[in-house]
Amino acid sequence: MFPIIPDMHVTGLILAGGKAKRLGGEDKGLIQLGQRHLIEHVIDRLQPQTTSVLINANRNQETYRGFGYPVIADGVPDFAGPLAGILAGLQHMTTEWLVVVPCDNPALPNKLVMSLAEVTNQQQCLLTVANCQGNIQPVFCLLHKSLADSISDFLAKDQHRVQDWLVHQTYSVCEFDDPNAFSNINTPEQLQEASKTP
Repeated sequence: MFPIIPDMHVTGLILAGGKAKRLGGEDKGLIQLGQRHLIEHVIDRLQPQTTSVLINANRNQETYRGFGYPVIADGVPDFAGPLAGILAGLQHMTTEWLVVVPCDNPALPNKLVMSLAEVTNQQQCLLTVANCQGNIQPVFCLLHKSLADSISDFLAKDQHRVQDWLVHQTYSVCEFDDPNAFSNINTPEQLQEASKTP
């Protein structure tokens, strides 16, 4: 199980399965940022850090497959949220470890996986979550495949929030100091601001 070597033992999961209500219901990962789709920016950051990449999407799956990576849907119906996507990733990956990121964060750290793995190795834990300037980032995490049952049981109780699931887990925290690295895009205004960034 330990030590974790990111480019040998870690599958990357990009969460693109939500409804994006604050963006008018558009499929967030397929929104244009510059000349490319939002998810393409995330793939560029994540792919070099991992063994392989999965995309969690519940609509437009053929379009997502066009980016060259396996696409998996939630096993829980009705857009059950990020936790359902994480469970799908754990159930479909072929490695022991899964690193999770959202599709709406084009500036995610280039050393995200390495940093999470270092803390995980040091603490010998099954779950490490990113934290930036006092703000926990629950959908930026590294977790072991053995946590699938815990998530499945939680969802079976009709509970869906990642933060609520975390409360019941023993986890380590990995500190990051650049808040811009975790600036996700939820609104048209945020998309416009991100478009100004070189």
